[in-house]
Amino acid sequence: MRTVYGNYIELYDKYGEEIYNWCIILKEQAFAFYNKNIDGVSISDIAYEPNEILIEEVVLNTIDDLNRIKNYHDVSKPSMQKYAAYIGFWWQRVKPLSPKVQNLKDSMLYKGNELDRFKITLCESLNETFITDLLFSYININHEHSEVYCSEWEKKDKYQDLKGSLRYFLKYRHYSAQDLELFLKGADVCPLIIS
Repeated sequence: MRTVYGNYIELYDKYGEEIYNWCIILKEQAFAFYNKNIDGVSISDIAYEPNEILIEEVVLNTIDDLNRIKNYHDVSKPSMQKYAAYIGFWWQRVKPLSPKVQNLKDSMLYKGNELDRFKITLCESLNETFITDLLFSYININHEHSEVYCSEWEKKDKYQDLKGSLRYFLKYRHYSAQDLELFLKGADVCPLIIS
């Protein structure tokens, strides 16, 4: 993350409204995720409230990077894939969502006498789970926009596979915002085609 905050003053002067709007949008989406249930697990039971200061850091770093791109390349208005990629990249670096669970002995991780692997996985990947759905929503990808010849089951299966691939990529791979942008551009074309 940036250690010099002087750049932010210039950013606010130049992009104040855009920064403000993105902060509102991301905070609303993060709190909607926080209040969500995923397969019977309430996110608010396993996570602290989203850290709003860190969400603002995501936005500032995103706008700073996009401003730098505009200064060196002929990009007057970045595409939604570019915005999404930089937001996703910085979200993963800053990680505004934190699990409440600090150890496996926490009783909420048990189902009877067995560990609940789904809850553990969700705790370990809160940021990846949130940002995957968010990135796809920014580029209008969902299981309903799959290829025409797919059955309903195949559409959902392909979408879940793509989501799983992106979540894995975000959690375990080294990547740049440009790599993430290329992934999103590819997802926007194939295997899911927007109708």
